[in-house]
Amino acid sequence: MNLPHGLRAFRHRGFRIFFLGQGVSQFGTWLQLIATSWLIYRLTGSAFWLGLATFALQLPFLVLAPVAGVWVDRLNKRKVLLATNTIACAQASAMLALVASGHIEPWHLIAGNAVLGLVNAVIRPVLVLLTLPVTIVTLGLFIFVINGLLFWFAGSFIAGFVVAGFWAGVFGAIVYSLISWLLSALLLR
Repeated sequence: MNLPHGLRAFRHRGFRIFFLGQGVSQFGTWLQLIATSWLIYRLTGSAFWLGLATFALQLPFLVLAPVAGVWVDRLNKRKVLLATNTIACAQASAMLALVASGHIEPWHLIAGNAVLGLVNAVIRPVLVLLTLPVTIVTLGLFIFVINGLLFWFAGSFIAGFVVAGFWAGVFGAIVYSLISWLLSALLLR
């Protein structure tokens, strides 16, 4: 398989499986977060509840991420990925069952976001550890390539969000990263 320099990791079957699985998982998480935010606002009509749901998602990551990296480093990465993805699947299934049955309450969504926040606090350090060698070898270009591919992938599924091709996706990922960095810098001042 003749691939550009930035995509060499895709020559390996294990990485292709990892990338596809994480891409689908990340895409599903994004859709779930959008749906949860929309639903909690629709149920309550309150910006406070919407903010509380977002806070419940971010708090576990903020508190646990620094120690989760040390803890996860001592565990089998494959088992951690399987466990966290299983928990995320159970959480999404519970939310689906509650919505489908019509018994969903705002506190369910907040609790679900807290569980998803715990999962993210554990899985992020694993993903960084697994992709670190490729990121170092490619001098960080790998991250932009992956984000560009996901940007392009999202553009093919979301109506009104058009990404013209791979390089447009990479450009969009870079712009998104810059905006995210600027907002973080402004908020942390």
